[in-house]
Amino acid sequence: MMSSPVSYVSPADAWPAHAAIGQDISVLPRIFEEAVNIAIFERPMPAEIALSAQAQCRTERAWQYSWLGQPDDAMVADLLRQLPAPEAAKPLVDDIATIAEAMAFLFEHNLPPEADDRRRAALALSAKPVEARLVSL
Repeated sequence: MMSSPVSYVSPADAWPAHAAIGQDISVLPRIFEEAVNIAIFERPMPAEIALSAQAQCRTERAWQYSWLGQPDDAMVADLLRQLPAPEAAKPLVDDIATIAEAMAFLFEHNLPPEADDRRRAALALSAKPVEARLVSL
């Protein structure tokens, strides 16, 4: 049995013209440009964050976490308490906090005038257990 050839399309080539794509967090405000309806922050995942995320997925059952509020020390402490492997969570949690803070800054100007001036973010995380599988090609 012959395998069919596989063609590779680079991620940048796969996105439509109305997407703003960048490898720096400064790409996110481009979502407010008239011709843009999605802003994509592409970045290499630092090894310590990848290892931290993998540790959270090595659980016996699925888990979920959600937060609506300020991306502050209280959010970080709550997330560290809730994650299944808190001893390995700090790099991942620090990264999540940075991105949540950036998103809160980004959308803060959309708050109604009667809203308080505290930045808020909505955060939802979920993971299913990772199983080791042997795959043959």
